Amino acid sequence: MPDKLAFNKFLPFVLLYFFFNSVFLPFGLLYTMLLSPLFIFWMYRHKHPMYFGFFGCISLTWAAIHYANGIHIFYYARSYVLLVSAYIFCLVCYRFIQHTKQIDTIFKHVLILNGYFVLFAIITYPILFIRTTLWSFIPISRGLENIPRLQLWTYEPSYYSLLMAPLVIYFALKILLYPIKKWFLTVVFITIPLLLSFSFGIIGALGLSFALMLLIHARTFIRYKRIVWAVGSILILSISSFALLQLLIPDNPLVKRIINVSKGLDTSAKGRTTGAFMIGSDIAEMRSKWFGVGLGQTKLLAPKLPYYKDYNEETLRIPNTIAELLAVYGLLGVFLKLFLEIWLFFRTKVFKNYYRLSLFIFMFIYQFTGSFVLNIAELSIWVLAFSPAAFTLFDKNKFQPIPKT
Repeated sequence: MPDKLAFNKFLPFVLLYFFFNSVFLPFGLLYTMLLSPLFIFWMYRHKHPMYFGFFGCISLTWAAIHYANGIHIFYYARSYVLLVSAYIFCLVCYRFIQHTKQIDTIFKHVLILNGYFVLFAIITYPILFIRTTLWSFIPISRGLENIPRLQLWTYEPSYYSLLMAPLVIYFALKILLYPIKKWFLTVVFITIPLLLSFSFGIIGALGLSFALMLLIHARTFIRYKRIVWAVGSILILSISSFALLQLLIPDNPLVKRIINVSKGLDTSAKGRTTGAFMIGSDIAEMRSKWFGVGLGQTKLLAPKLPYYKDYNEETLRIPNTIAELLAVYGLLGVFLKLFLEIWLFFRTKVFKNYYRLSLFIFMFIYQFTGSFVLNIAELSIWVLAFSPAAFTLFDKNKFQPIPKT
């Protein structure tokens, strides 16, 4: 088995997933979806269970209920194919993560390559056709209509940031808990892309997940001066930098957006939270608040909402996983997702690994403020969080960072 999961054999798929998954494809379609037949062949060749019976039983039962309530079959079938492809990708991702011994090497390669791509995006910014490809200029907040946000070859900055989130958490924990070489350069590589993406939802969820993880294990970490010093330095540096920025440049985009968010004037934040839940709830009520309207139906039913009559049908989605799930699968769908997350949390003993716990907290928070139901980047993070054989470097019972002081 291990030789089949060698890094050099999976490198093209890793690079495809992180950087080129949607290049030249229509909005919403990914190469990881198109490669589903290849993934199925790989799973069967190595005799990995697919659990299609269980998946089919649950999803088709819901489909029957939706059919009885009324659906547009073409849109439903198309979205169901995407659901199946996402399910297959999660299985392949889980098997790969569970068996490969080169996660650290993979993350290092991706982090370095991402750094080069970010540098390329900055250097080529003056070139119009490159700038419009690698940067987003969609208005996100009042007074910030033309702020460039890094997205590289993904379709939006928040998706790009979500792809990078597992790497940010991984290397941030590694710097915090273990002495590593070139730590400052690593900090630059994990912070600059996030800042350039200007994705407050991701940044906020990451900060909160770290804070909660450290608080939960405060009795352990407080014994190490290096960790206390690092956390204290980060807090002081963050607060002082923000204060200095506000003092010297009070009209800067960062301060503007924070003020807009606090006043409820931020288009992106409002659309991903209160607005998303309002739309999701109203759409679900059109068919069944318990079972939802079904896959692919939101873009057909949204025009019936008086506040949502002007929209682009091809790119319409509810930018919040739980809110979209509420619309598509109803209250029972939301309950089932949250139940599975909590059950898998204890089943895979997430609480025994610092990294997996941080991922879980991050994704549990972010699903209420962004993402969408079939988001491969989100599903991959859940797979990482529920992979007990991986990331043993951060297991609590094996953790030996530095001598106690």
